[in-house]
Amino acid sequence: EREKGGGTVSRGNDSVLLDYEVFEKEWQEVVRRVQNERNLIVQSMEEEVRKLTNDKKRLEEQVSVLKENYESEKKEWKKVENRRNEEREKERNEIELSFRSIQESCDSLKKENADLSKMNIDLKE
Repeated sequence: EREKGGGTVSRGNDSVLLDYEVFEKEWQEVVRRVQNERNLIVQSMEEEVRKLTNDKKRLEEQVSVLKENYESEKKEWKKVENRRNEEREKERNEIELSFRSIQESCDSLKKENADLSKMNIDLKE
């Protein structure tokens, strides 16, 4: 048997007087503490999510900058490589021209030497 408001509960011959107001206040305090702890945990998790989101954005920006730098460097290296290839081609052409010029000079000297030898033979006769 339970009486509302009076706070007594009877079980057979045993009667226990319960102070429902004290129980209610203690229960509300427990609920309040649990809610505060839950709120603190939620706030902490929300802050951690904000930090992680900011870190993610910062890292994405860094990756973007690194990609741009990589592409820029790649283009620059391609220009350098093309310039070196052009310089090598120019040097090769210059060497070929020099070689041809030397070859022509040699051929001319051989012909001149042959002509002089022929003249020398003719003079001796």
